Amino acid sequence: MATSCPRCSRPLKKRDRTGHFAICCPYELEPDAWAGGDRQTVATLLRARYDGEEWTALDALLGLERSRIENVDAVARRAGWPRERALGLLHTAMRSLPLPADASVPIRVIHRDAHVLVVDKPPGYEVSPAKRLAIGSMVNGAVAHVGHDVYPAHRLDRDTSGCLCFALDKASARRLGASFQRNLVHKEYLAVVSGDVLASQDRRDFTVTARICEVDGDTSVRSTVQSDGCRSQEALTTMRVLGTSAGTSYSLLLAKPTTGRTHQ
Repeated sequence: MATSCPRCSRPLKKRDRTGHFAICCPYELEPDAWAGGDRQTVATLLRARYDGEEWTALDALLGLERSRIENVDAVARRAGWPRERALGLLHTAMRSLPLPADASVPIRVIHRDAHVLVVDKPPGYEVSPAKRLAIGSMVNGAVAHVGHDVYPAHRLDRDTSGCLCFALDKASARRLGASFQRNLVHKEYLAVVSGDVLASQDRRDFTVTARICEVDGDTSVRSTVQSDGCRSQEALTTMRVLGTSAGTSYSLLLAKPTTGRTHQ
């Protein structure tokens, strides 16, 4: 179900809420953390980057050195700016905050060159932090490893392990992102499943075509096209049986998704 940002009124799906709030109204995301120290941290970082009317506007929009937060229309009107300029300043400023490093996040490097870092992501870690100043994600671990901001080229679910690619500069991030969007990157997964797949499929190579369904903006792990009230997307995965256990209790599959759906 869509909600609206209280700052800019932009309609947001539930999955987009956290990321948008982090740059548009961070005080709404975690009020206690904002009051408990995040506000002062943001104030210190932005005060070193901005001055004059831009700092005055940011101070009013975020309540950094003043106690009262003003709405964007009032700030824009007082500065003589279009509303979009005030919002653009806010979003640019929040995105400019350096990402915190977290050396406690395990980073096992598979490949690194001047433009790309590829790591082996373990299960149990989000790719990106929930908010700009949070730690504990793979991004924070990569920042600790390389010493500067990194840009994830794609996503893996929290409980999913596998290769995770980071661009090390913005130009590389644009090129990598475009490659993923155009399906120029090929992915392979090893999956251990219950039962003897060869006995049920009678062939080593087959395709899974179960569709992925979104209900109220949240992608469901188990929903397919048959679910009531489901808005489904095509999801194709080619499979190859690599082997079965001696007692045929488990099978090892090589899975190659040709579409990129969440939970596919």
